Amino acid sequence: MKKRWIALLLALAMLLGALTGCGDKAADDGDDENNPAAGDGTEPAENDGETGLTEVPAEAREDPVAYVTDGAVHGDDVVMTVNGIDVPAGAFTYWLSDQYGSDAYLYQSYGVALDVTEVGEDGTTVADHYVQQAEQICQMNAVLQSKALEAGLELTEEQKEGLTQLEESFDQDSLTYYATNAEALTAAYEASCLASNLQDSLYGEGGAEAPTAETLADYAEETGTYTCRYILLYTADLEEGDDESRAAQLAQAQALYDQLAACAPEELEETFSRLQAEYNYDGNTDPFTFNDKSSLAEGFRETVSAVDVGELAISDETMYGYFVILRLDNDLDALREDYASGAFEGKIDQWMEEADVTVSDALEELDAVGTLQRLQALQDALIAELTAAYADTETAE
Repeated sequence: MKKRWIALLLALAMLLGALTGCGDKAADDGDDENNPAAGDGTEPAENDGETGLTEVPAEAREDPVAYVTDGAVHGDDVVMTVNGIDVPAGAFTYWLSDQYGSDAYLYQSYGVALDVTEVGEDGTTVADHYVQQAEQICQMNAVLQSKALEAGLELTEEQKEGLTQLEESFDQDSLTYYATNAEALTAAYEASCLASNLQDSLYGEGGAEAPTAETLADYAEETGTYTCRYILLYTADLEEGDDESRAAQLAQAQALYDQLAACAPEELEETFSRLQAEYNYDGNTDPFTFNDKSSLAEGFRETVSAVDVGELAISDETMYGYFVILRLDNDLDALREDYASGAFEGKIDQWMEEADVTVSDALEELDAVGTLQRLQALQDALIAELTAAYADTETAE
């Protein structure tokens, strides 16, 4: 179960990597072929004419927020106030470009263009969906930041170092690409870090709502969480009717089971781990944890749940083959993380419902379709320029 704010923090971390790799030094030196950046004096690259841009306009570099919104909001505007926390326009446009860009790339990988003008049954466009999504992310970050500040939480030293690294790595090409500015990204990164600290303060060791061993046991039962080791004897590649080969795999499974059953209890898992490395078809050598939401071969869950911790079993033939199973105790740290994630998600939903939110008229009336079309055109033009600059650098070398 992935925390929403963790996903956002990872998105910011990915941006940090992009910013670190696409700075002016790379443009001057031309020694990092994976992260080319445009140098001064590069001739703009023309595109195919679909976007209407053949180069990055100067005004887009000066204020990419104002450019993509056609002047509706500017980079230093406040577009939303949540529980007294001001949300800068650049944070909204960053999350808009991040969410839209991820989906557009996925569509492109399948050879399909994401049409932001498409109208759904409710009368809203695809572009409206991304605007609403970006607004919700901004609201959530601000809510979590306000709750963290109420609790007196601050950034850790490690987070402060990350923030400094982020601030030192800002590059105008990257800020233009994401239609944002340095101040907005700094605020978004800080809010995400405070959210992490807030969860730890609530559910971490010694936290006000930290789960007890009994709570975790109940949670494991409620969610159908089990941990085991397994050895798969594969039969899915056998021809139908090849009973001899199938019997040989079952015999191998039984031989492994018998060998393991003869082990002393204190040696069982170590021996299983060794045999797992030697015989397991899929190569996994780690304990495997699953729950009711996990997608598993039919019969696997039933085999594990039918035995107690420390006991062995052989499954009936599944779609993959026969599994030799050793059930283990659940990893308490992993279980605690899953529990905290779910509990925190519920608390976030409650806080979001109770939040005092004011959205600016400019954001309410934003042309969603036009904004995303200008964003895509700007990104296409920037990529074309960077590609041309890299090609010129390669030719010069």
